Amino acid sequence: KSSSSSSGGKEKVKVFESTGTKRSPWGRKFTDRAVDQCGQCNRQKLAAKSVQDSSIKLYLALWLNREAHFTEAVIIDLNGPKWMGVFVPEFGMEFKLHWEDDKRVKAKWDGTAKQMNVFRISGSEEKRVEADPAGGDGEAKPKPSRKAKLKPKPILTLANFQSVKVSLSSAFKEKSCQYEIAAQLAIDEGEDSKIVG
Repeated sequence: KSSSSSSGGKEKVKVFESTGTKRSPWGRKFTDRAVDQCGQCNRQKLAAKSVQDSSIKLYLALWLNREAHFTEAVIIDLNGPKWMGVFVPEFGMEFKLHWEDDKRVKAKWDGTAKQMNVFRISGSEEKRVEADPAGGDGEAKPKPSRKAKLKPKPILTLANFQSVKVSLSSAFKEKSCQYEIAAQLAIDEGEDSKIVG
């Protein structure tokens, strides 16, 4: 800002600038110190938030260590056959469901429809095929062709932003205070094929 005179240029009014010039009371050193202090405040705030989140997860892991908890979740990240990300509104947290950790089901990704088909794994199906290779009358039955083989129906078809029921459990080590919260799909034993949501 420029200074102006009221009576023919003799009386000047000083206007201080905040650009760090010698005439300014708020120089560059003051600005640098203010930036440093703001940065320190932001770092402390992020550290406090991180400690708060860790504390909530620790107490949740202790609670889930006693017994599994069933709750509703929303699928937020469904993009491949290895895992699925869900958000649990009850706790305000995100969890990952790893398909290979769940021995009850097998997941198959449908890239064209952007859906995950979930199939039940049962050992009884394999035993049933090998149990009676010959017919009841002692004659060997011909093996069915691959075309005649029936495709299993998925018990669930999942898509992004749909609601699913999950089971949360925890493995907590008291000596090292380490924990891991695991999430799995909650599947009813008599559940038929359906699209969740």
